Amino acid sequence: MPFNLSRAAIYLFVAIAAISGSAARGELTADQLVLIVNKNVPDSAQLAEYYAKTRDVPSGRILSLDLPTGDEITFEQYEQSVVPEVRKFLESNELAEKVRCAVTFYGVPLRIRGRAMSPDDQSELNLLRSSIAQVLPKLRSLQAEVEKQAAALDPTFQPLRVAPAASAQVETIARQLEHATQALLLSVQRIDDPKRRDQKSKEIAQLMQQLRDVPTPPPSTQPTTTQVPATQVPAAQVPATQAGAGEDLEFLNLPELIARRFNPAARRRVRELAMKEGLLNYARTLMGQIEYLTPTATEAAFDNELALLWWLNYARPQWIPNALNYRFAGVDTRTPPVLMVSRLDAPTVQIVRDMIATSVQIEKRGLSGRIVIDTGGAAKLDPQRKQPVFWDFNRTFTNLALLLRHKGGALQVTYDEGPEVLPPHSVKAVAVYTGWYSVGQYVPSCDFSAGAVAYHIASYELTSLHDTNNHGWCRGLLTDGAVATIGPVSEPYLHAFPTPDDFVPLLLTGKLTLAETYWRTNPLNSWKMCLVGDPLYTPYKISPALEAQEVPERLRPVLESAVAPGR
Repeated sequence: MPFNLSRAAIYLFVAIAAISGSAARGELTADQLVLIVNKNVPDSAQLAEYYAKTRDVPSGRILSLDLPTGDEITFEQYEQSVVPEVRKFLESNELAEKVRCAVTFYGVPLRIRGRAMSPDDQSELNLLRSSIAQVLPKLRSLQAEVEKQAAALDPTFQPLRVAPAASAQVETIARQLEHATQALLLSVQRIDDPKRRDQKSKEIAQLMQQLRDVPTPPPSTQPTTTQVPATQVPAAQVPATQAGAGEDLEFLNLPELIARRFNPAARRRVRELAMKEGLLNYARTLMGQIEYLTPTATEAAFDNELALLWWLNYARPQWIPNALNYRFAGVDTRTPPVLMVSRLDAPTVQIVRDMIATSVQIEKRGLSGRIVIDTGGAAKLDPQRKQPVFWDFNRTFTNLALLLRHKGGALQVTYDEGPEVLPPHSVKAVAVYTGWYSVGQYVPSCDFSAGAVAYHIASYELTSLHDTNNHGWCRGLLTDGAVATIGPVSEPYLHAFPTPDDFVPLLLTGKLTLAETYWRTNPLNSWKMCLVGDPLYTPYKISPALEAQEVPERLRPVLESAVAPGR
């Protein structure tokens, strides 16, 4: 289980610097759901109808999409068919502001295949990279000049120094420019001599004008790797292709164009409009399109990508921090809403029906049974204790065990820290299970109580639910009676999982639905993780195993928001 946090660190400062439309709004309810099915799998719609009837989901909430029937959908199919169709359905039915959670059903692909680059795509990407390579020096030159002017007027001025990763260069320069410009303007206001103040104001205005000017080359100009003067910044001229043929892009506004970012002609039109807004906006547009076209690490879970339905423009390589995660509580983040997504899927149609029925039944009487914490992953992966990161993660299991032991005999807890997972059928009547690390080799350690929630942390546990040759933990847990689980569709890295000491305590309070518990603790979007289960399932609603004041202090604000008006 590799560990990788570099990309998360890159986007963390973007998220923290940036208003979340994603704040919690009380308990998730049936009228806040949309049900997504595959029109090419009849059982898909039948299960959605059964669920809608069982959970009293309002009529008109089932969206049938034309999807492949296997576990995968291509990047292009997802971008061109799924996202526009889901947005159109919600907007045309006036549900965009109401729906907080999408439920994907048996038959909907699990995974989005990584982007396959066509020659035209690669050509455009090369041109965009060439263009940004010529824009960035101009921006840095302006930044340096603004900082020089600020220091000349105020000897105490200190430039903002940030060491960004490559994908954050433009935003870093933007922050540095903003910092220096504010200091410069403040210093000018302090100049006592009116004539000198006016003169300096004109000089600053001329300097700022350079940020607004992006010289437009003749239509035939093509950006190349040849160096050009920094003041001559060419536009990325890419021939339009047949994608989107027949659509008059001239009459679309900017958000509509960005929403068609899969269309090369729309991307080109966005660049043309960005040039009119100045050098900084043009640079941001170039970087956004570069990150969209870059094919590296673009494979993702269908559900995890769908969470960013309302994000018109975001980088596809690797991941984006989940703005619904409790760690962003109280932080202003300039993000659109994040859509919660949960999947009702399993190896067979009957298991899905049983998951739905059992969830509703257990919710009415309360989930009972043992809690199992099987924490041998670090001992197995790093017996010599040379990799601290594994032991840091292992501590999240230990933290959970210590928390639950404070309840004394009120909770039955099995805790094991041996390097191998617990033997088959060694623990009976299990209500909640969490453990690690047996990759793609399910071991039926637990006999589950009806309504059990269980997840195992390993790399490839949700590559398929329907392949009979698949031995992943998600397939095994659902087959053996768990009604909810979490897993990755391919290697997610360790930091992608909700940690046991976050997810389990919130679940045990009964104040959050399954979907809310997961989405408040899931670290990343546009990545590999997937929640399987009834999003409305609240197994401890009637009989909480933990009180709100007993959970770790960092989690208590989540529970306070859960009892907001509407719960």
